[in-house]
Amino acid sequence: MSRKSETQLLLALIVGLLAVILFKTAWLCDDAFITYRTVDNLFHGYGLRWNVDERVQAYTHPLWMFVIAFGRLITGETYYAAILTSIGLTLFAVLYAAFRLTASEGAALLVLAMCILSKAFIDYGTSGLENPLSYALMALFWGLYLSGEPTPRTLFRLSLLASLITLNRMDEILIVAPALAHTFYRNRSWKHAGLAALGFTPFIAWEAFSVVYYGFPFPNTAYAKLGSGLPQAWLLEHGFQYLMNSLRRDPVTLTVIAGFIALACMTRDTRRGALAAGTVLYLAYIVKAGGDFMSGRMLSVPFFCAALAWGREQADPRAWRLWAALAVLIALGFAAPNPSFLSGVEYGININKPIDDYGIADERAEYYQRTGLMKVPVGEKFSSEWMVKFVRETRAHEGDIIKQGNMGLMGFYGGPEIHFVDVFALTDPLLARLPARRDFHQRIGHFWRMVPEGYIETIRSGELKFRDPNLAKYYEKLRLITSGPLFSAARWAAIVKMNLGLYSHWIDREYYQSEPWSTITLDDLSRRLPNEIDWDHEDTFVFFEDGLTINLGGVHHEPWIEISLDSNDLYTMQYRRGGDTLLETPVPENPAVKRGMASRVFAVPPEVSEGGYDQIRILPKEGDDAFSIGHLFLYDDKPEGDAP
Repeated sequence: MSRKSETQLLLALIVGLLAVILFKTAWLCDDAFITYRTVDNLFHGYGLRWNVDERVQAYTHPLWMFVIAFGRLITGETYYAAILTSIGLTLFAVLYAAFRLTASEGAALLVLAMCILSKAFIDYGTSGLENPLSYALMALFWGLYLSGEPTPRTLFRLSLLASLITLNRMDEILIVAPALAHTFYRNRSWKHAGLAALGFTPFIAWEAFSVVYYGFPFPNTAYAKLGSGLPQAWLLEHGFQYLMNSLRRDPVTLTVIAGFIALACMTRDTRRGALAAGTVLYLAYIVKAGGDFMSGRMLSVPFFCAALAWGREQADPRAWRLWAALAVLIALGFAAPNPSFLSGVEYGININKPIDDYGIADERAEYYQRTGLMKVPVGEKFSSEWMVKFVRETRAHEGDIIKQGNMGLMGFYGGPEIHFVDVFALTDPLLARLPARRDFHQRIGHFWRMVPEGYIETIRSGELKFRDPNLAKYYEKLRLITSGPLFSAARWAAIVKMNLGLYSHWIDREYYQSEPWSTITLDDLSRRLPNEIDWDHEDTFVFFEDGLTINLGGVHHEPWIEISLDSNDLYTMQYRRGGDTLLETPVPENPAVKRGMASRVFAVPPEVSEGGYDQIRILPKEGDDAFSIGHLFLYDDKPEGDAP
């Protein structure tokens, strides 16, 4: 067998390995089901809506949403349609990059190795999100830009692809913008500007539809995340930590990106420079926005673009440099604590600390055991029985209006008859326009909002029940936009004024950033409850991710606390006085209690008890999204009890 045949056989084996890895690691994340609920509502005749009683764009990726809807139309279901479409698009992108765009067989080998060894690329090669479609569109865009001359025809085709990329995920326009600008500069004229505008017709058409149907040009998630009101310094810190998290969990991804940027800086290749500039621009945006809570998700697309660019380098399969580069990549791949290319069907079960101190998660580790392709019995339809049970229990407790976070699976299995109030604001139009809590442990991408008093009663009755009269006026205009007749003059007047910010003065941002969450008194918790009583017993107080404040009725100095909390969750406790937080500490667990409520006895920090405290705030740190408290007692001396 000739050396060329040996190389081709090796490439074929690696492609087969990539396909096996993608099938073995295939999964769906919770956020993907936000889109699937919208698709489900569309097929049941409710339109492109999250809650059927209001028009809200809860998905960030219109083009991907339509791809999923098409898959649903063909297959009659969503789970397999999403996974198989994702695997197909990812394989197409890699094969196109490796065998159509590379400069040599050695370069193709390098591209394939990079893709297999990158945890971010593999994990989000499925996941149910838009990344696979972004891979495919980026491969087509950069293949055209790097290979062809910047002619008027090229300008139109690049503009069309850039339009589809933007329609798939708006912020990814940053990656291709420098290349598009360079191509236009080489062909600048009014005629060519018209060609570029013509190429952007799909995106322009969607924006027109979005304003008409939803009343806004951007997804609801953009208002929820970019309008949080959190300090820029805090966001920058979390954005930097997002990169550091990637280096720890997935050293291949950022190494490939950084190596390509360095290579581009050392050469005078304008096209390579445009790709590098777009990558840097996108990375800067990621850091400025605070990163993401899904480790690697926001880096997988710039990684693939960098890998594609590496494929343009000449690489001789016989040269030591190629094999040295592959050796470095393999070493970095195996250095990852939980490399995806080695993971099996038990992935996620024994992974230590899948969520780091900044709230950045190995999201596949969190959900693979629940949604992984290899976890669904062959020939059976995917179902999430644990979530169906949870929705049923929550609905029995709260009724047809449920206040909750982590909306994906719950919303999908809740069905159209339930109206969900999303405390993260991703799917809720009012909460998305309120600022995030300033004094809460916020997690990037999931910013807690205060649910205004009277909001749920307003949804339930249809009448304005807000305690805040100005917010009532604001919501009246917002409800007109999201639920009123599409073409009424009043609605269009509200759309114009709302998008120009002319109603924003009705929102008391300081109040909604700082006002305490759900509040009860110490007297409410004076009835002792036994250990292992059901977490949602009629004598417990159930609360959710937004936490619970306990007013103590004056300044206390007791140095000991006994508290009963749901045993399967983790909490922190804030000691407060005069509205200021004095100290926040973890609430100890009670390992002797395995189910239901569990009491714990522990000491108040001396610096707190000596100075005094008048409020205690309980904040969930980790758990099942439904939390409860049974009793709370303060003591001058250590009581008998379950001291951890």
